Amino acid sequence: MQKIENILLLTLDGLSYNRLGVSGNKKVQTPTIDYLFNNSISCTNAFSNGQPTQMAFPCIFTSSYPLDYGGYNRGIKNRPKSLVEILKTNKYHTATFRTTSGINDYFYYGRGFIEKYEIYDIRRFWKVFYKVYYSFYEDLLLKQKISTAEFLSEVYENLVDAFSELIVFCRRKKSELKSGIFCDNPVITKYNYSLLLSLVSNELKILMDDPGRYISKYRDIFPRINGFFDQSFVLNGTDHRATLKEYISGEYLKSLIINWIEKNRERPFFLWSHFMDIHERNYDLGIKKTKCRTFLDRYFHTTQKKIDENCNNAISYVDVQIADIISLLKKINLFEKTLIVLAADHGAALLKPRRKAHKAMLFYDEFVRIPLLFFNPNIPRKKVDDLCGLIDLAPTILDLLNLPPEPFFKGVSVHSKKAPTKKYVYIENIGRGPSDISRNSINLCVRSKNYKYMFNEDCSNHSNIKREKFYDLNKDPLETKNIVKSKKYSKILKRYQIIAQNRCKQIRREYYRFKNLQEII
Repeated sequence: MQKIENILLLTLDGLSYNRLGVSGNKKVQTPTIDYLFNNSISCTNAFSNGQPTQMAFPCIFTSSYPLDYGGYNRGIKNRPKSLVEILKTNKYHTATFRTTSGINDYFYYGRGFIEKYEIYDIRRFWKVFYKVYYSFYEDLLLKQKISTAEFLSEVYENLVDAFSELIVFCRRKKSELKSGIFCDNPVITKYNYSLLLSLVSNELKILMDDPGRYISKYRDIFPRINGFFDQSFVLNGTDHRATLKEYISGEYLKSLIINWIEKNRERPFFLWSHFMDIHERNYDLGIKKTKCRTFLDRYFHTTQKKIDENCNNAISYVDVQIADIISLLKKINLFEKTLIVLAADHGAALLKPRRKAHKAMLFYDEFVRIPLLFFNPNIPRKKVDDLCGLIDLAPTILDLLNLPPEPFFKGVSVHSKKAPTKKYVYIENIGRGPSDISRNSINLCVRSKNYKYMFNEDCSNHSNIKREKFYDLNKDPLETKNIVKSKKYSKILKRYQIIAQNRCKQIRREYYRFKNLQEII
């Protein structure tokens, strides 16, 4: 058996397991993913331990749950060890093409990477920062739930880091464009980065000179920075029509991957890329439409069925890109030397039943059941029907590379015969924004093969359950009949309630222990 020298991690945003042909879905064509799934260590009961993206990636890279280590506030900033750092220590050349701002260095996903390429609209990072973090504390201030001093304390460091991320991004893009990198992509070239760099650098200086005065005018900050992007965009003179997509295309990402692999074929590498095509807003049936989109859909007679078909087409489109990458690996004799790992960070809404996407307590299978596979032509295929999660991805990679297990990892290798069988998986979050358990309620799901329990805990009274749902998955696979009040299931329900409450106690203990440690530091 030829030694595995390379790892190619491909993550697909918003791909549900039941969207694939291998799951029995006849409406979508995914021959490449189906082939990989049928000839690999494939997991038929894999789940995202946190959704959406903000909560999922700590599980992938640090084999820990979203609410471990004080939560996912800044991605993996406070997590002990990342998969990439371990691989770098073991002499793998690590690189990534990052296609969305939610997985950038502000969230510490650059840990361990030697090469990092940002290929997304930087304005989106500022929007995400404002919507997810800044507006959370702004809302508390407006409702007089925190003082101005508390607002300053919470916001100052995050603002400094956000401006610093913008500055680093602009400097990188100036250098890359000067070298001819990404010059052909309008998502990247639509800004005058010299001007944007100057504007943001000056803003950071004003903030640091007098933080109190600067942040006291908090309502002006977001629109002013947003105006910087408008100024830079207009002066660069880019055609608006070329920048309508929020993300770069899978075909463009594929070309970057292929070129990078060809240049680095002589050394062991770890390359991670994230495809965003399936996540395009026009394909996600659960995302609330703007008035403009609603009008256009009516005008052009767009139906939900048509949008569903578009989503299937996007999945098939990504499948073709993966096929081209595999063809390249075969052509340059790296196919047998490369471990291909394919996973989704979370799923997305289906045509039926319709449920709104990206809501905190959406733990239905279409949002959390995902594809997960580990492929190499020399590794015997194995169908894993046991429950597993994204926290098991990193331990499995280390196992297949014959590297020692990482003691901080909470997942297990799905390839190991010694790994205990999971009776259930946790899926958890406290909503978008800062992981502030003192102000937000814990949303938790306990999912076994037979039952699913979801609940929302009252943050002001931990013994009070605000919402809970319970489903018999054998009788109700689409999870449409909440049986939480059924006397027939009361004993089984009680068991799941205890499991969930114990996990919540563990989360709170760790959160306050971590918070106290941070205050001491």
